[in-house]
Amino acid sequence: MGDTINRRAESVGRAAGFQGEFSDGVQRIYPINTADYEHLKSAMGKLKLNDSAFVYSAETSVALGFGFRCGFLGLLHLEIVQERLRREYDMDIIATYPSVGL
Repeated sequence: MGDTINRRAESVGRAAGFQGEFSDGVQRIYPINTADYEHLKSAMGKLKLNDSAFVYSAETSVALGFGFRCGFLGLLHLEIVQERLRREYDMDIIATYPSVGL
């Protein structure tokens, strides 16, 4: 989809037939050090900017603390995002076992 330009007073809805984001797989990602949560949050936002198929939302676990529920297109996509977090953003993460659906 491209950009939509309109006047400020006018409201623009979704294009007919447009479907929202969906994912085939879900995994939860937490920073190993809970003090790195803000760094992980920033890294996730940057990943989302250049990977439109990647979706995430904040989540809290009693055992693991603050983290994110992440949606992926498949296992390869999941592995690529994990590696990018580790290599590009120098993040040490805990990743749960992947499951199906978001």
